[in-house]
Amino acid sequence: MSISTKRVLMKVTLALSFAILSFAHASAQLTTIYSDFATPPAPLYNSSSGWLVSGSASPYGAYAEAMAFTPTVTRKLDFVDVAMSYYSGSPLFNVELRKDCGGLPCGGPAMYTWTAMTATFTYGTCCGIERTPTDADQAAFAGRQYWIVASVKPGSDAALVWNMNNIGATGNLALSTDGGLSWTHYSAQLAAFDALGH
Repeated sequence: MSISTKRVLMKVTLALSFAILSFAHASAQLTTIYSDFATPPAPLYNSSSGWLVSGSASPYGAYAEAMAFTPTVTRKLDFVDVAMSYYSGSPLFNVELRKDCGGLPCGGPAMYTWTAMTATFTYGTCCGIERTPTDADQAAFAGRQYWIVASVKPGSDAALVWNMNNIGATGNLALSTDGGLSWTHYSAQLAAFDALGH
């Protein structure tokens, strides 16, 4: 066997080993870090009420929504499920994981961003959820507040609804009308979401 052939085989072996390890991590049992979804057979969330997530070209103007959560145990956050439903315009939206800065989502780069997710369930129907497509693998420390942010791209005509939870969970919310450059804090009923990790 030539040296070049050995090198190719070594590269293939390493690539396969990495793929197997990545698959094993992604397939590991996920732990719920936070959730305000109801427990079946109850509806997972309130399908007739929610927070508007929309773009500047929509009839409603630009609205980004952020929901706060505080882990009770330290975990690596992998995926997020959101109860995002489609109302009009583009169905595409983005989800971000952000740290807390003085009770509001931190500015600058997010801890992790999932782009071009699709709201596949129509507002008023129950109870589909949208899961972030890639593993964030970000440390979320117990006792620290974090934010899940839902927004659409600048200039979008999207009008989506982040449905509220129906278990009475309230907490810290933040609203932005300028693409996340500034945020307004308020306390109210949270949208329905969870954070999963390992």
